[in-house]
Amino acid sequence: MSDPHANADATAAVLADINRHGADERWCLGDIVGYGPDPSDTVELIRGGCDLVLAGNHDLICAHPGQSVRWTGPLGRAISWAQDTLNAEQMSWLRSLRPIGERHGITAVHGSPRDPYWEFIGSRTTALACMRDLPALTLFGHTHIPIAFLRRDRTRNQVRARRRQTAKALHLRDVAQALLNPGAVGRPQHDSDPRASWLLLDTQEMTATWHLVPYDTSGVHERLIACGIGSDWAAR
Repeated sequence: MSDPHANADATAAVLADINRHGADERWCLGDIVGYGPDPSDTVELIRGGCDLVLAGNHDLICAHPGQSVRWTGPLGRAISWAQDTLNAEQMSWLRSLRPIGERHGITAVHGSPRDPYWEFIGSRTTALACMRDLPALTLFGHTHIPIAFLRRDRTRNQVRARRRQTAKALHLRDVAQALLNPGAVGRPQHDSDPRASWLLLDTQEMTATWHLVPYDTSGVHERLIACGIGSDWAAR
């Protein structure tokens, strides 16, 4: 899962769905805070429910106020709300996270291996450039787009893109390299479907399957307005 973005309802729904599917481990690819109204509850859900947790660019800005990047408008209000809401222990935990990691021989990163906080892997050209020094399988987030970039032969500079197909497994055995994005839990702004998205990776069968989870969007809408982040984002 990736990009919970302080949306506790979506995060809880996804974690429950992951449990229903019997996953052995739960990985979160970052951006736990930002955008949404529930930073504290979302941090606690991720802390207690995930085996691997990465930091995203929103987490970086929230936990390290001295960063040179300064956000204004709804972006800035969401970060300020998180800084005001998270307690000292939660902020310390957020600061301890890193944007890239490895588990079971699989690389996981928030943005990209070249720039783990900020680079968006949104095209086949960028995917190919990032694949040059990567292992066979890498998971990434940040773009909020559920997609796979696949390379069948390391000796050829050809990458194909596959958008999410829910309930249909993507087979990876014949792929030399794969970059997989689970989509966004808390704010799928690049997708007309408001349900939360996550990816089930089967490392024995070598398949990847996207899942969509409904949740109470109206409650999140109300809390976004109540905490002052903005009615425009609530409408999104």
